[in-house]
Amino acid sequence: MLTNTARRAALEEARRWFRAPDRAPIYDAFQAVYLSPPRTLFLEVALHQLGRAPRRVLDVGCGTGEALGYLVDRLPDAEIVGVDPEPEMLLRATARTGGKCELRRATLDDEGDDLGTFDLILSYSTFRFWDHPAAALRRASSLLCPGGLACIQDLRRDMDEELRSQLLQPMETPELRGFLAAQIDSAYSIPEVRQIIEDASIKGCALGVGGLAGLPERSPGAFAMIQHNERLLQLLLQLSSGGFRVARGNESVFHLSVRG
Repeated sequence: MLTNTARRAALEEARRWFRAPDRAPIYDAFQAVYLSPPRTLFLEVALHQLGRAPRRVLDVGCGTGEALGYLVDRLPDAEIVGVDPEPEMLLRATARTGGKCELRRATLDDEGDDLGTFDLILSYSTFRFWDHPAAALRRASSLLCPGGLACIQDLRRDMDEELRSQLLQPMETPELRGFLAAQIDSAYSIPEVRQIIEDASIKGCALGVGGLAGLPERSPGAFAMIQHNERLLQLLLQLSSGGFRVARGNESVFHLSVRG
């Protein structure tokens, strides 16, 4: 769902950061400093919201496998599957996970790929790359076990200019700023995400913006989540010294969940 020429151009530029081997070190540097802490929080929030130990987990757009490595250690009894369309990313994910995950070159658009069903489906900062997002949401819903959960988080293009500047300003090099700017510009706006959800026509789909998994900060729901999960509390404390460290940073993303 490419809504305009500007986003189409930004999307191609955003994809080049993952496809071009000479740009891989830039992505790795960005991931290590800025992406890893909030992504770990995303994983732990998803596990908390599922409410049970998952037997099978799917990471959509697994990239170089950092999330897979975390999940393998965190869920030693679960079967972890990662899919990604980029061969270079899968090679690096294989090296990182040491054969402990099932990895496939695929996307949610690949209807003919029999992935089985999952208790938990995860997509962190990859929704903007889905070629047919409404159809992919329907596919994700169809892959969920009864009571399963799909958690999707991505950037929103329609953040205000002040927040955009706050996110880009700490980037140490022009390359890192270029990487993040391309990712923001290629993302969907919140009205576009709402339209995708409407087009998907699936039950059990919820959208939240900012906060803790879409729950407003200091809300009873967010407080209860933290109060009953020490891992989340520790991760939130760690984020004060890692990741983007921008006070309004959580306003830059949306959270989409689908219940099986």
